[in-house]
Amino acid sequence: MFRFEEDLKVLEGVEVVPSLVEGEKLSLFGWIESKNTANPLRQFAISCRKALEGLDPKVIENLDREANAVVEKGCQSAMKEIKGLEERLFGLDQLLIEARKLVQEQFDLLQAFIQVSFLYSVQVCSP
Repeated sequence: MFRFEEDLKVLEGVEVVPSLVEGEKLSLFGWIESKNTANPLRQFAISCRKALEGLDPKVIENLDREANAVVEKGCQSAMKEIKGLEERLFGLDQLLIEARKLVQEQFDLLQAFIQVSFLYSVQVCSP
C-alpha cells in the first residue's frame, strides 16, 4: 500500500530536462532534493509513512479503493479524449478553408474593380 521507496526509486530514474537545470544531468529526485535542503525528500517520505501507519486501516482502504477507481477511470480512452474535439477541429478547419476562399474572392473582385476603375478613368480623361 505504501510504496514510498518504490516511488523514490522512480524519481531517481527520471531525468530532468537539461534546459531546466542548465545542462546538468540530474534526476527528478536530485532536483527536488536540491530545491528543498531543509527537509530531504527521503525523510519526508518516512514521516508520511509513519503518519499514515497511525491512521485507521478502514479509512486507508477506502482511500486506496477511491484512488484506484479514479486511476482506472483515467485510463479509459473515453476519459483521455475530449469528447467532440475532433469534430470541432474539423469544423474549424472547414470554416478556415471557407474564409480563405472568401478572402480570395474579395481580392479577385478588388482587382477587377481596380481594372474597371482604371479603364473608366482612362476613357473619361482621354480627349
